Amino acid sequence: MEIITTHHLTDLDGFASLILANKLHPKAKIILPTTLGNNVKKLFSLFKEILNFNTIEDINLKYIKKIILVDTSGPTRIDPFDKILDNVELVIYDHHPRNKINSKYCSIDVSQKYGSNTSYLLDLCIHNIPNFHLKKYELDISLLGIYEDTGNFLFPTTTFLDFKMASFLVEHGGNIRMIKDFTTSTLTYKQENILKTLIKNTHFFYFGKETIGFSKISSENFIGGINELIDNLMLIQNCNSYFIFVESKNKISIIGRSNSEHINLENVFHGMGGGGFSSAYSTTYKNGNISKAQKLIKEKLNNLMAKEKTAYDIMSSPVKVIDSSTTLKDAYILSERTGHSGFPIIENHKLVGVISKKEINRFINHNLGHFPVKKYMNKNLIVGNKNFSLSKLKNLIIENNIGRIPILDNNKIIGIVTRTDILNAFYEDYNIDKTKEISLEIINQNFILNLPSEIQNILSQIKAVSKLLNEKVYLVGGIVRDLILNLPNEDIDIVVENDANNFAKNLSEFLPTAKIRIHDQFKTATIFLENGLSIDIATLRSEYYEYPTALPIVTQGTIKDDLFRRDFTINALAIDISHNNFGKLLDFFKGYNDIKNKNIKIIHNISFIDDPTRIIRACRFASRYNFTIENETHDLILDAIEMGILERLSWNRLKNEFQYILEDKNPSKGILLLNKYNLLKLFHDNIILDKSLLKKLNLANKFKNIFAIKLEYWIVFLLVLTSQLNSKELEIIFLKFGFSKNFINKHKFGIEKRKILLEELNSKNKNSEIYSLLKNIPEEVLILLILESTRENKVKIKSYLFNLKGKVAIIKGRDLLELGLESGPHLKEYIEKSFLIQLDQINPSKDSILKELNLIC
Repeated sequence: MEIITTHHLTDLDGFASLILANKLHPKAKIILPTTLGNNVKKLFSLFKEILNFNTIEDINLKYIKKIILVDTSGPTRIDPFDKILDNVELVIYDHHPRNKINSKYCSIDVSQKYGSNTSYLLDLCIHNIPNFHLKKYELDISLLGIYEDTGNFLFPTTTFLDFKMASFLVEHGGNIRMIKDFTTSTLTYKQENILKTLIKNTHFFYFGKETIGFSKISSENFIGGINELIDNLMLIQNCNSYFIFVESKNKISIIGRSNSEHINLENVFHGMGGGGFSSAYSTTYKNGNISKAQKLIKEKLNNLMAKEKTAYDIMSSPVKVIDSSTTLKDAYILSERTGHSGFPIIENHKLVGVISKKEINRFINHNLGHFPVKKYMNKNLIVGNKNFSLSKLKNLIIENNIGRIPILDNNKIIGIVTRTDILNAFYEDYNIDKTKEISLEIINQNFILNLPSEIQNILSQIKAVSKLLNEKVYLVGGIVRDLILNLPNEDIDIVVENDANNFAKNLSEFLPTAKIRIHDQFKTATIFLENGLSIDIATLRSEYYEYPTALPIVTQGTIKDDLFRRDFTINALAIDISHNNFGKLLDFFKGYNDIKNKNIKIIHNISFIDDPTRIIRACRFASRYNFTIENETHDLILDAIEMGILERLSWNRLKNEFQYILEDKNPSKGILLLNKYNLLKLFHDNIILDKSLLKKLNLANKFKNIFAIKLEYWIVFLLVLTSQLNSKELEIIFLKFGFSKNFINKHKFGIEKRKILLEELNSKNKNSEIYSLLKNIPEEVLILLILESTRENKVKIKSYLFNLKGKVAIIKGRDLLELGLESGPHLKEYIEKSFLIQLDQINPSKDSILKELNLIC
């Protein structure tokens, strides 16, 4: 494992350095120190949902192979990692003068001076990463790192490279307004006195949802440094925007600042001269006194003020809530199923508390899962109403360090606003619910063309009906996975956004339909085509609990809801086949990368609790595609098995999954994986996958091409897998699989019975003897016997299968009747005896056989 970390009491420079170092080392995990500086605490409280940061509690020190250390080079402030430095590879990115520790471990060197470690790492990224770019929030955080560590570029350690890197960030969209929220500066005595005057003279005005401060000051002499005070005024007076009017020597200077997305100062000051940009501007007003200047700015604000989004605009609704009596364990399971990071808690239809997923996890880890959430919920509620502005919601999130705000209307919860909702509103390029769309043509322009022409034609008709009904349609399931793998698959599964039944009825008119089956109750349909293909159609659905003690309420869902319910990321892909987005791959869970990296990975941590058969399915897919079960999924399989969840399943569900493994192209790997997880005991405790059994499984696979056409070859693998068992034990397994009594009687050749049979075969040398011994034994058992036989017996069994078994009798019943024999049991005995004689003769003929029967001379 590789990790990236920094010093304790992390400042903004160290915090930004973690993000940039991750660009240079994308496989490494970011580990946040346990203690953070105040500015970092504020910043992290807003961005924690975006940033994929881990804590020390999330990792095991013994698995660390490499440490990437940023903004520090000393061992004294990186506890507990200082204890393992001698046992790991160490890389240091630090703009400070080097410590003795570096010469021993680190090959990275700072060839140029930087006032900020963020500048240093950003410069490395720009010059070493092709097509390097940062997301909007990463640009902002990097700017904060540079500004704080250079003291707003006033510290003597600041170099031209810091200005250059900051310029790069601003040029690419970095938001300078963020600096004002998360950095501070001290005032001179003179500035403090001016600030007191400005505070005393402040008046507030309200434009839409914005609070705007106006203040004034007069002096015969020039007043310097006021532009440095306006930020303090905005902070003290809690205003989004501020205007200071300074009267001196027959002129009025107007200085404006705006932290609001909705007040663009370039528009406010348009036509008034001066200079600045959207968040900072100043000009001189020469046509009147302060009162006239203030009136003019008010008029401009009224004309230009944009309406800010409110809680009602961005909240999620309906709200998934849990009852106060819900156990922490059930709350955890629900959070994993729904993907929610927390829940409001209801008691008697009234909001009484909230709880986050992290809190739930912590209590579960302390074996408190059986307690109700009421015992540990947060009762200090921070709530809002539907008219709360975006800025007010953001401040509530930051000031109270909370992840969600329930929105109430007449004391009834009507929605919820989360950190994610706030960030989605502020950052258009960040949306946690936004579909990651990858065009198939970008990935492989031949994907769709690789489908059989008849399926391509079907998709074209689906696209046409999508346009006709203005319906969103997606191709889902194994066909998408196998399309990426360039494997054949004709299982056409589609989901539609609104009404599957209506879509199916319309689509059936565009296709050569043999039959259509509608399931109104489940909102699904199947179209059976004349060419033998079929199309399964379902409606996108989602479930939520209005009051969790009740049954779930089914609502219209999204494609993400639908894919979230799937087993593995490789099966949670969809292709948009709607008329306006035809051919785009939708990938919420990085399934495309997992296919390319040959990984089997679950979508959420309780996937195996939801459906324990997925454990066997993981083995099956890993076997079928020669994929690897990734580490986290592997660990969760072990956890689930330790909990005994498979033992609670009915054998009926287990046997289907086992059968699918045995039916696969090469079941041996699947069986090896079952053995790795000690799952063969679910068949029988006496099955031991030793070298001998594994050899037989591999040999059985070699015979597959010869016999698979005639046989259900998975039964051969079942017989091989259970070949260590006796007949009685074998009968128990056959009964579990639901085989008929006739099947059981024919195939019940346990290890002791096969041993006797093979010993008897040793003494059989004539064709008639071999045939008589083997004729009533099923071919699946005979293949197993071949695997267990001596070379001589192998030849005899193969002779029976490929030669004797297919012989046609020369002597028929009518031949014997013509010779005067009467019909009846005696005739049947002659027919059988004549066939055995035929098998032993080198060149048998009718006369030679009848002579040996003494029926002719």
